[in-house]
Amino acid sequence: MVHLPDFRSYTAWHHHANRTLYEAPADPWSQIRVDPTVPDQFTIVSLLWGLGRVRDGDWDRPENCSELTETRMYDGLYQHFVQGRDWEETAYHDWVTETIDSDGHFRGYKTVETVVEERYPAVDELYERIREDGYRANHGTVYDGLEGVEDRGISQTIPGTLCRHRRDSGVRAAQTRGVAVTPRSNRRRAEGKNK
Repeated sequence: MVHLPDFRSYTAWHHHANRTLYEAPADPWSQIRVDPTVPDQFTIVSLLWGLGRVRDGDWDRPENCSELTETRMYDGLYQHFVQGRDWEETAYHDWVTETIDSDGHFRGYKTVETVVEERYPAVDELYERIREDGYRANHGTVYDGLEGVEDRGISQTIPGTLCRHRRDSGVRAAQTRGVAVTPRSNRRRAEGKNK
């Protein structure tokens, strides 16, 4: 588990080092909006040493990435929200159970019963909220209503395809139930070259 003060300290150190070594280092705290229907692969990078760490190697090459649609999270959300299965009958639940048995916890929950009583209803509630109100970015933003959602680069579209964005299971949950959510792309490009 990541210790938050260490995480922040390491991230600050990486940002300082990157500003020293590179002409156009990325801000590790900035958000980059990505159309959630675009990514179809992911790789896991440890956050133990914070954000902004420059790593060499081929860890991010397609041949070293996993398909988003081949995960138990994706399968379980699809089984629950599209096929209508109870949570306990999904690949997601199997993953939860196996993880608690092997690691002693699943995303902060120490028992399967707690996941069933607290997490599953929270994911269902999140899906319903997204279905009714559309997807809303929550970092640094307070909404009093749907006004202004378009201005933040987020729009709700006609029900459509599944979301394939690994970082936001809420969007994924909504889209597996037929609520298509399309953040408009707003990528920032770093200018300059390595020194």
